[in-house]
Amino acid sequence: MIDDPHGPLYSVVCTDTNPYGTWQTEFLEHTWLRAHMPGELLRLVGTPKGERLPRHHTARVVRTAATNTHELLDHDYTGMNRLHSLAEWLENERPVGTVLILDCDFAFRAPLTKRAKPGRPIGQLWYDFTWTGHWGELAEEISPGVGPVQAVTWPLVIHTSDLRRIIDRWIVVTAQIRARSGAWESDMIALPIVLAERGLVCDLEMLAAWMPWPDEVVGDAPIIHYCQPVLDRAGNTLWYKQRYTPWEPTGVTSADVALAYCVELLAMFDRYAAIRRRADSL
Repeated sequence: MIDDPHGPLYSVVCTDTNPYGTWQTEFLEHTWLRAHMPGELLRLVGTPKGERLPRHHTARVVRTAATNTHELLDHDYTGMNRLHSLAEWLENERPVGTVLILDCDFAFRAPLTKRAKPGRPIGQLWYDFTWTGHWGELAEEISPGVGPVQAVTWPLVIHTSDLRRIIDRWIVVTAQIRARSGAWESDMIALPIVLAERGLVCDLEMLAAWMPWPDEVVGDAPIIHYCQPVLDRAGNTLWYKQRYTPWEPTGVTSADVALAYCVELLAMFDRYAAIRRRADSL
């Protein structure tokens, strides 16, 4: 380990054992390696019923007891899994360093090597989100008088000491927002509120291209977040993760794709899919 005043870099993705999360994490792992990311890639896997763990060539797979439940909720919410797993990992392994919080549907196009000092997290600028209307009212309801709330989301680069400061409250606020709004992005909405409560101000950067943000906005962001469909210039869907069968060719002609970074994403998918098909045929 290279001596680093901020400690090692942990790239962390949290899932359950659903195969849908597994193939995305395998692709994430491939791009993480190709980008020559430093540090360690971890997949925290919630297995509350002792489910069999998935296997990875490079990523270290960590079993957690995380569930999609919370006492404030009368239903499952998959966003709880990430937070329960992070809390358990912090408690059990006591890591010291920088945590890069990822989603499994992320792909690295370049290394993201930033380290976070205690008290100075670095967060993804939430380009198309504002704390007005319903969300501003909900933030005030949950945390009256909370102080300026940033438009920040993940990937989030945060020191382990700060993640420990926010994780328990992040869990509670996520459950409160989910119970009040039913929003699929409740954990995303909760994060900026909790950071503001703890007085943690993020350096906001364009760390990831969240589809379908424009090319001129995302620039050379090192990560692509393929959360939404790949579109053509007329707004029609050309490819979408929810309809994809791994590891088939995407079948998309690059000239039809509206956004340049989406062309790059599909090229990465087709390259890795070809590698997997060749390996499976041996």
